[in-house]
Amino acid sequence: MRERLAKCILILKDYLTYWRYSLTRHKALDFVSMGLGIQARYRRYMSEWGPHLNNTKLFIEQEITSLKNPGAIAVLGAGRLLDFPANILNSGRYEFDLFDYDPSLMPIWLNLRRSHHSLKGLYCRDVTGVLELWTKRLRQLSTRTSIKEFMLALANLPPTDPPIFRLDRYSCVVSLNVLSQLGLYWRDRVMGILVERGIVSSLDQEIPLEIEEALQINIVALEKSHLAMLNQSGAERIVVVSDTNYLYYRSDVKVVQKVVAIESEIQLLNYQVKKETTWDWQIAPVGAEGRDYGEMHQVVAKSFCLSSALEH
Repeated sequence: MRERLAKCILILKDYLTYWRYSLTRHKALDFVSMGLGIQARYRRYMSEWGPHLNNTKLFIEQEITSLKNPGAIAVLGAGRLLDFPANILNSGRYEFDLFDYDPSLMPIWLNLRRSHHSLKGLYCRDVTGVLELWTKRLRQLSTRTSIKEFMLALANLPPTDPPIFRLDRYSCVVSLNVLSQLGLYWRDRVMGILVERGIVSSLDQEIPLEIEEALQINIVALEKSHLAMLNQSGAERIVVVSDTNYLYYRSDVKVVQKVVAIESEIQLLNYQVKKETTWDWQIAPVGAEGRDYGEMHQVVAKSFCLSSALEH
């Protein structure tokens, strides 16, 4: 009875959080919704998520604790720190700055900082630097042709224009499940505007082919921009954790659909790959959430160190 009541209270808190930001039509409401959805799934499938979270924590911890010059560390896409090694937050050797665009995280982070004094900067920022600008301009258009032409024109922007916040003061930058999320958010925003304009009738409908092609170009641009930002940071160490593929399977473990999560290869020209590993993340088992299939993500974790020519 107590366990059931506790679950009901958590669900109510999540609903009130979403309601609070929806009332003000917050520009990052989609990030609030995504974050609450991830948290809800984590609660339902803790045992299934356990290996993935442990693998991520261990990889990040090993890379941070092996730094030659420990100092300030930036965590991009920090979220609720479910997959971050909390045991190093109070080591005294590091200072951590957290970045995420979900505004509902700030009270959580502030509360966490009271007991983890190594947490310093808490920043609610869009790591792409362009998402709101693209969304605002897209909302000004009304026809299929104008939307397609605008999205195609975005491909001509330099990979780091407009400038994104600087990362040059950090000894280590962690990009935590950012790459595979960039395309999801932009796709959802494009789809929402297409529904508003009557170009598609519902969110379940497929995006028109010519706009889908432009969307794929945008996604690659967002990924390359993020990688360029990491590459230009000058940090001693870069750690990237990202989904690479989404797998949907039946009870006989036969994969019925494979969806690519990122279009770009994870490479940093100023850096050398130090370590790379992969694993599977069991998102939801077969039969969960009323579905007759299960969902699994393939994950890659890569660490980079400055090329020897740049270290001297």
